[in-house]
Amino acid sequence: MKSLIEEASTIGKAIEKAWERAGKPQSFSIKVFENPEYGFLGITKRYGKIALFFEEAILHDPIKKNTTSAGDFKKNKLPKHQLKNEASVRPKEKHKKEASSFEGKEDTQYIQSIGLQNQKEKNSSMLPGELDHKKEPLKKQHPQYIWTNSMVAHANGIIKQMIHLMGRPDVHFTIQSEHPNLKVIFDGLLVNEPKKEYAFYKHFAHIIITSLRTKFKTEFKHLRLVLSRE
Repeated sequence: MKSLIEEASTIGKAIEKAWERAGKPQSFSIKVFENPEYGFLGITKRYGKIALFFEEAILHDPIKKNTTSAGDFKKNKLPKHQLKNEASVRPKEKHKKEASSFEGKEDTQYIQSIGLQNQKEKNSSMLPGELDHKKEPLKKQHPQYIWTNSMVAHANGIIKQMIHLMGRPDVHFTIQSEHPNLKVIFDGLLVNEPKKEYAFYKHFAHIIITSLRTKFKTEFKHLRLVLSRE
């Protein structure tokens, strides 16, 4: 576990600067040491100070082989129809990797998917009869696809706390529960640069979901958290 200490005129700026210095880690935690103080006309009298704790990413480079492997030699000996079958498998594997990535809509919206990722793409590959058959289990397992009042209330409290720590009480938000989505819509920017808004939403959503999982002791499968701005 590593840590960085950063100071800025707002808590949000300090978090953003520390996160970039740390190499934009996927998982991190924040501790606020000092809140900023403002004087007349909003002039900063004292910077806010935070600490960012994160795990250093370990990169594994693939081992390069200079010699021809037995698999390559065997591949050259295979009939042409077998080589075509092998080539047709690769796009499917690539599609699976893409389907597991986070979804984003434009630069001002971030969707944290806890389950059912790219369900629309999976359903599009089914026949009409299969699609109707697959939808039926969703109705029977409806509790897993619903944001309960206690979940929504906890998410609402976490968002208010984060906005307060960032020193942005001027930004308000609304929460809309449209199962399996929980939409959080802000009425203003939480970061000064719109280009960094998507990355900020991504890590904001990660903090909310981590808190929900800790609180309710569950993985929250099949639910989505959507952050966006008006």
